[in-house]
Amino acid sequence: QLGFALLNYLVIVLAILASNSWAWASVSSRPIINLALLALGGPIVMAVLVARFYEPAFKKTALWVAAFAAFFFITFEIRHLWQGSLSLGHAVKAGEMYTYSVVWLVCAVVALLAGSWRFGKSVYRAGMALLAVVIVKIFLVDLADLEGLWRVASFMGLGLALLGVAFLHQKIQQAAR
Repeated sequence: QLGFALLNYLVIVLAILASNSWAWASVSSRPIINLALLALGGPIVMAVLVARFYEPAFKKTALWVAAFAAFFFITFEIRHLWQGSLSLGHAVKAGEMYTYSVVWLVCAVVALLAGSWRFGKSVYRAGMALLAVVIVKIFLVDLADLEGLWRVASFMGLGLALLGVAFLHQKIQQAAR
């Protein structure tokens, strides 16, 4: 039964990524409180409940499913907030791209801190991987359209964010000793 639920979720996510109209057409333009909350947020709740109350053998897998589902939910909600639709057929706006970067950076920092404090090396490594993806995205995509002082300010902001992450990580490691 859990396998069928996961398969159903994957079909929905792949349909949204393929911009199939049946997957996004009935989602209202109202942000957050709509059918996307049920279709993309429901699996997160289900995965957390499976991790908490189901057989212990499924706990780690269920938590990873919840993490990936949360990432997709957040990403699709950003798309919905900027475009009014989940369709990937519309051009991506510059503000939308920056929003992805900021929110993904926050998610990476949260994963790094959660991995350092409580959840272990696998969560920490996932946070580092997401941080690497965000840094590459910022350098290759976001900064490509900026010139002059905006580019300098963006580099400085990214540098300060990375210094803040390094400082927090160092403090957490010292506290753990």
